[in-house]
Amino acid sequence: MGSDENKVHIHYRACSAKLDPLF
Repeated sequence: MGSDENKVHIHYRACSAKLDPLF
């Protein structure tokens, strides 16, 4: 579970960074 959450968090962050460079 922890591993999955970490992966999702990283993916979400990468997506957010791409969509919002300021974030």
